[in-house]
Amino acid sequence: MIIRARYVLPMDAPPIRDGNVLVEGERIVAVSSSGAIPDVDLGEAVLFPGLINAHCHLDYTDMLGLVPWRGDFRDWILQITALKKQWTEDRYLASINHGLAELARTGTTSVVNIECYPKLVARLAPTPLRVWWCVELLDLTWSEDSRRMVEHADRWLKTQPRGGLAPHAPYTTSAPLYRLAARTAREHGWLLTTHLAETRGENEMFRLQGDPVSLAELGVLGTNCVAAHGNHLSDAEAESLARAGGSVVHCPRAHRFFGRGEAPWGLWRRAGLNSCLGTDSLASNESLDLRAEMRTVTQFPARDVLAMATVNAAKALNCEGKLGKIAVGSWADLAAVPLDGDPYESVARSEKPVCFSMVGGKVVQQ
Repeated sequence: MIIRARYVLPMDAPPIRDGNVLVEGERIVAVSSSGAIPDVDLGEAVLFPGLINAHCHLDYTDMLGLVPWRGDFRDWILQITALKKQWTEDRYLASINHGLAELARTGTTSVVNIECYPKLVARLAPTPLRVWWCVELLDLTWSEDSRRMVEHADRWLKTQPRGGLAPHAPYTTSAPLYRLAARTAREHGWLLTTHLAETRGENEMFRLQGDPVSLAELGVLGTNCVAAHGNHLSDAEAESLARAGGSVVHCPRAHRFFGRGEAPWGLWRRAGLNSCLGTDSLASNESLDLRAEMRTVTQFPARDVLAMATVNAAKALNCEGKLGKIAVGSWADLAAVPLDGDPYESVARSEKPVCFSMVGGKVVQQ
């Protein structure tokens, strides 16, 4: 299949005007300026790598507008906890399905999802998206139940094409559980994703005993570590995470929902941290549209912002060369939007909706 667009954005090379992308099976086999007659002519459009949402909670999609922010993070978490207890399995299934459908409509082709109820995944409607199902782990204090939690997650993840472990945060997960999860994830090549330094006072609010331990002591440092938020990492923590090849995920509109002010871009950039974008959940956001997140990040050029949702995110998933760019040998995960001036601006700044998407060589939207 040959796909033509006014502009093709390879991400590792300049934009190609009147570009053709040849797809065979699930891979891209050629990228060039137009010549052959295309099978799919997108006309005045920009074709770019499918977007990668590096932090999402699909379980909570249908919580949109149900968990108001009243200025206290602990209160907000307690509201979610109370609401979760009221929901049935069918309600969660509907919520996850709605989230997957919204992601597909808005140009996301891969997502890192924090999953509280992995047993529901087998009952979901089929999705064309690449989903990293990351099993959430919480224990507060270490016990034999903590060990069994990881064992159950281990068995389930071995049945999935991709996934990871997600110890929730240092204030809800014991250090021994972190270390066991980290060791298990490394052994199997899974992601290890966790909420780190999201709020300034979380340790004071939630930690039950002892002093906060370092990232090294928690065992999270490594190329498979995807740290959500990272708003209050120390210089030393940011540098150690960067040296280990880990990544940080910023969720711009959730950040704004909580009134957190400017994200610590300077810290992350000084440390050399690989920075990605996510949507978080609809308990703290308006939609799962990653392009809406990009429109919120106005401090950087559009190309750099698009890289956070493509090239950088592919690196975080250890999928460099497979995802995040349009190149020979990469998976044919693609999306397109109408041209609206500059091609990078058309993707990262324009509100014109996605007009085409493909995952693994199969058309999702046209």
